Amino acid sequence: MIAPTYPMLKDGILSLFLEMFRPLVRKHNKASLTTQLVDGRQILWRPADVGNLDRLRGINAGYLLADEGASLSREAWNVAIGRIRRAPGRALVTTTPRGRDNWVHDVFVKEASPETALVQCSSRDNVWLPDGWIDSVRAQYTSRFAEQEIEGLFVSLEQTGLFDRDWFQVSSAAALWADKGDSSAGFAQSARVRFWDLASTDSKRSDYSSSCLVSRVGDRLWFDVRRYKLAWLRPGKGGLSLKERIVQTALEDGPEVPLALETVAGFRIAFEEVRDDGRLFGFDVRAISPCKTKVSRAVPVAAKAEQGKAYLVQNEHTADLLRELDDFPKKGKKNDMVDAMSGAYSVLDNRGQGLQTDNLKRPAPDFERFRGGGNQW
Repeated sequence: MIAPTYPMLKDGILSLFLEMFRPLVRKHNKASLTTQLVDGRQILWRPADVGNLDRLRGINAGYLLADEGASLSREAWNVAIGRIRRAPGRALVTTTPRGRDNWVHDVFVKEASPETALVQCSSRDNVWLPDGWIDSVRAQYTSRFAEQEIEGLFVSLEQTGLFDRDWFQVSSAAALWADKGDSSAGFAQSARVRFWDLASTDSKRSDYSSSCLVSRVGDRLWFDVRRYKLAWLRPGKGGLSLKERIVQTALEDGPEVPLALETVAGFRIAFEEVRDDGRLFGFDVRAISPCKTKVSRAVPVAAKAEQGKAYLVQNEHTADLLRELDDFPKKGKKNDMVDAMSGAYSVLDNRGQGLQTDNLKRPAPDFERFRGGGNQW
């Protein structure tokens, strides 16, 4: 039995097997990841990520089961099938499809032969799912993503894209509120989050640092998305560095708006510099670490947009944002503003979907206590 990573192996198929087939197990060794069955046969449980591929070599097996196979590399598959040296010599792959640009589609569709067979099933056929599960999950997916995740179809998001720009209404904030019959006071009282997706440099080839202020009133979402080519400390156009741009934007938003910064690729230090800036004492400053793919993080935003519940606030960066939405998730295309939208909505929705959050709000100092000779930190 193989899976893309050890956590996926342990938390997925291994856990399910021991739960469902415990009567067939004579002994399970957690240290060596082996299971002895009552009929004398043995199951080896192995992660098949890049760092563990060589550990698969030398195994002689009669059966191979690859769980979540589409998340494996083609190299892992090739190494694994080379271990099937005993009768009956069979391999089974269970997986959610991951588009047509994937080895599973290559092996079982493009390169299909009399030695291969493809069985496609919808999650609707799973009698073990709880009532209402399909409808609940479907509400979080776009129709295209649902075809892949629920219906089990090969969907090429690289070609079709995840978003459709027609799903978004673009308007100025004032015109939008007038059209919806809401007041500016309602906007100020809405749930809001500011998210920053940071880039390392301001060079021509670097990514953009992107900011998204997402606001929710009722079931509607408004995304105000902007992007910048700024160095962290060196002032750029407009006389501001990236750090100063973040701080000034936070001051404009006010302390009631949580400020979230992505902390991948060494940006933890940047986050700490912002968090420790004296002007932001009392602000809710959060460190965010993505732990899912860009597409997975963007799906909830796309689902809201397809439902007609997502709006873009018109600004000088809107045309660039619409191009990013059209291109997402094509390889080699900019996606910084889409990432900022995904991060902002995930923090706002308070689910942290695809994110790990470090909430490090620091209280405002009690200056009256300082004057009295006290000490507070």
